[in-house]
Amino acid sequence: MSWNRIRVDEVLSRDEVHARCSDSQGQGRGQRYGGIATPKATPDILLFDTSAGDEHGYIYDGPHEDGTYHYTGEGQDGDQKFIKGNLKVRDHRQLDLRLQLFKGVSSGKLRYLGEYRLDERQPHYEGESTDKHGDLRKVIVFRLRGARSPVELDEPMPAGQLRVDDIDLTDEAESVLVHQLGGSREAKLREASLVKRYVEWLKKQGCEVTRKRISLPTPGSALTTDLYDETRSELIEAKSSAARPYVRLALGQILDYSRFVNSARQRAVLFPTRPVADLVRLLHSHGVVCIYEDGTPAGQFHREEPPPANEQTSP
Repeated sequence: MSWNRIRVDEVLSRDEVHARCSDSQGQGRGQRYGGIATPKATPDILLFDTSAGDEHGYIYDGPHEDGTYHYTGEGQDGDQKFIKGNLKVRDHRQLDLRLQLFKGVSSGKLRYLGEYRLDERQPHYEGESTDKHGDLRKVIVFRLRGARSPVELDEPMPAGQLRVDDIDLTDEAESVLVHQLGGSREAKLREASLVKRYVEWLKKQGCEVTRKRISLPTPGSALTTDLYDETRSELIEAKSSAARPYVRLALGQILDYSRFVNSARQRAVLFPTRPVADLVRLLHSHGVVCIYEDGTPAGQFHREEPPPANEQTSP
């Protein structure tokens, strides 16, 4: 389907896109920056999917196997909300506005993909990604269909299924949540090095080690664990520091993951040094083993198992 202003598959610059959407006096072109523009001269909403969006966690965007095109809403700071452009996209039918989708194809160039509309059965969902500061936040992901695509409303929206898969330790593909919660690049490198040393230590003891990828029913949602000790049936979360914020974060993550990995009989957190005593007790109070690197040279580890319930002390 062609738009009377731009042809499908036509490649042009963003300035040219806005010029085509202006009135006879060259006014009402819409916002020149950001992913969503609402020109006043036409009843359209312009959606721009560019690779630059990856810098701010726009990792859901693109075509999917079910025929929909996923597009992350606007807002680079904090949780995204249904305001401004996001609100207009959500309500585009009621507002009688058309969604015009553009895809970045090279530096400064865009290809017009055509007119789209929100999927009627599931118009949007919530994802997790990072904002411009690198902090984790909620994002709105719109599910778009071509305006000429057939609408199948007789069949119910298929429910997502929970799936847990073993993945190789060399598989670097991680979920947004796991990848982004590690803090600075240096902290992530320290954590990766710690995990590598612990894996080597386990293998010397004859243990088999993998990781788990947890695919959640929510579209686009997946979690990847740091380690899974097959020999002990133990789910392991690693952190680059034993400081209190890292311990609290690790505890929340391991409790979250263990809800889905039914094969796990034990839960553990791995640190480069021993946390202070009250944090070890915190882990033990939730049935979590504390594992830490023990002295010099690196590569030797110590485990502190939770005591029996009747022997646990108060904080």
